[in-house]
Order: sequence, then C-alpha cells, then structure tokens
Amino acid sequence: MPVLHPEGRWLLAGWGSEAFYTTAGTYADIQARAVWQATTGDRAVMRLDVWDALPVQDMPGLRWITLTPAQYATLRAGILGSFARDAQGQTIPSAAAGFTDTDGFWLGVGRFDLFHTCNVWVGQQLRATGLRFGLWTPTPQAVALSLWLNET
Repeated sequence: MPVLHPEGRWLLAGWGSEAFYTTAGTYADIQARAVWQATTGDRAVMRLDVWDALPVQDMPGLRWITLTPAQYATLRAGILGSFARDAQGQTIPSAAAGFTDTDGFWLGVGRFDLFHTCNVWVGQQLRATGLRFGLWTPTPQAVALSLWLNET
C-alpha cells in the first residue's frame, strides 16, 4: 500500500466482516454466502485505502467532523487498536487481495455480526473521542441520523 506516496492525502480506514468486506468491491459482487457469514458472525478485518483526493461529487451528504488534537489522537489509537497483532506486535496482513493498487486488508480485532456492524464500529470510535453519538448505529442511516442529531 502506497501510504507514503507523495500524492496520498487521505488514509481511509474501515472495519468489517472478512467474508463480506474482502469479496464485495461493489454491490454487484455481493454473494449470499458472504452475507450469511457476516450476519451470523465472522472474523473482523481492517481495510486501508490511500486516496489523493476525496471524490466529493460521488459522496452526497458528506459530513465533516471537527476534532481537537486530543480527540484525533484517541480516534487514531482506536483505529490502530482495531488491528489484530502477532506476538511481536506487528499487524497481520489478510490473505485477501485489495480491490485497487492503493488498498489492502489486515486481520482485525473482534467479530462482525448483525448486531456489531462496521457502522457500530464507527460509532464506538467516535464516542471514544468524547463526541456525542448514537449508542447503537448498525446502519449507514443510523450513522447519518446520529451525525445530524448531534451536530454542533
């Protein structure tokens, strides 16, 4: 992953179901088996992707969150703490290939299921910074609603 690429401006991080997240690059790729595995319980993976610019035209409703340096440090620590590590403390790459030349998967901490989704993980990370955020945000709509309700 070209994290140090001179054109890299954004590092996107996500947590999700190994079976689903590593096989569904687009909605057309979604397989019933991966959905079943994610719904009933699956090992977590982390995905990182390096972007040069945010394609805001493709992101309707994009919202910005302002964090203090301390909140940012807490968010960063929470994301880093979501990576599984080996006995030497190193992150563990997943066998799954990324979808592009700029992304990759690593084993994550925890299990994904119907009640502990990627959106719940987002809520946990943001609440840990001290931001007001919904207690349970299992869907993208719940995240958006929580952002709207707690906007300052």
